[in-house]
Amino acid sequence: MGIFFLLSLTLGLLLPYGIYFLGKAHVRGGFAGQVRSTDAATRNPSHCAPSVGVIIPLTGNTPVMKACLESLLDQSYPNYEAIFVTCNSNDPAVQIVSRVIQTKRNARHIVSGAASRCSQKNHNLLAGLAALDSSIEILVFCDSTHWAPQRFLADLVSPIVSGKAVMTTGFHRVVPGDCRLPTLGMLVSVMAIHLMQGIESITQPWGGATAISRRIFEENRISALWGANLVDDVSMGTRLAKAGIRVRPVSSACLLTPIGGVTFRAWYGWLKRQLFFLKVCQPATWAASAIVAHLLCAPFLAGLACAAGIMGFAPKYMTVAGCAFLAAFLAISMKWRTLIHEDIPIWRWIPAVLAANFMAVLCYAGTWFSNLLSWRGISYRVTWGGKVKEIIRKS
Repeated sequence: MGIFFLLSLTLGLLLPYGIYFLGKAHVRGGFAGQVRSTDAATRNPSHCAPSVGVIIPLTGNTPVMKACLESLLDQSYPNYEAIFVTCNSNDPAVQIVSRVIQTKRNARHIVSGAASRCSQKNHNLLAGLAALDSSIEILVFCDSTHWAPQRFLADLVSPIVSGKAVMTTGFHRVVPGDCRLPTLGMLVSVMAIHLMQGIESITQPWGGATAISRRIFEENRISALWGANLVDDVSMGTRLAKAGIRVRPVSSACLLTPIGGVTFRAWYGWLKRQLFFLKVCQPATWAASAIVAHLLCAPFLAGLACAAGIMGFAPKYMTVAGCAFLAAFLAISMKWRTLIHEDIPIWRWIPAVLAANFMAVLCYAGTWFSNLLSWRGISYRVTWGGKVKEIIRKS
């Protein structure tokens, strides 16, 4: 029992520090003003810029959506078309899109209709693909709620243009609008994924910023895959990985995501979705993640050991080990804090890190006994591989 306890604490420290150490350069590469990598520095003059099609599925209306969509149409890349896709013409996002594209010659809006065999997002993406001209050579998939720096698109497609990759992915950094615990906790959760994206052996394409050669996309029949699937990025990444095709992370292709007023329920729903996608598309990885979930409990085990030792209920070595763990965990948490621009007080940052650990364990546990996912007012019943078996819409 004692050896298992000490091993859990040791690995519980190595996990966050290892993720930080291996991914910190990638995260810092996305900072504004950071020195560009060789790939990111590559310029794309119009005479050597392959045509790019950017597809943005969207719904709803958020305070930042207009600015985010405008940023996607203000890119320095000289040869691209943006297609915005909504489910219907009554969606609140339509008014925003109409204002944004009215003076843009390289953007248009289309209506996809309701999905019947896959998620609504996948259905929107497929409608956008069908609307693209056959001359488009590179496909880019983006979300509607992230602000894009002017060189985002050029940086994202640069390795494909130069022939160094056939698929690339960027990521995003949260810009917190407040210091409430759920907001900062979600920031930590996103940062953890961002750090892991920098570890190339486990990098996954992220649907908010992924570019892929159209030839590779079509040869691997991704459209057919999406047409019956719940998720876009994880399903595509899984199929291409089986074909020996890996995604290349581009640190400078980093979007900004302003958030504020986040609730625990919204945070839980978002993180549980990410883990659910992993469950249905990569079940072996998801099952092995039980070990990670256990290690994320280490701070709480250490705290219990300290409290039990003070009250005389635990051996002295467990108390000492628990206190040493908490001191080291605090130091590692402060290392993570160096990866944000915002000056968040320590007394708010540490609880956010602990809350992120707890939320990850809670969400992971919540994926074990469910095959139903609710997303933007629609519930999907799925089977292994992410295949949609039933779509349940709220009346």
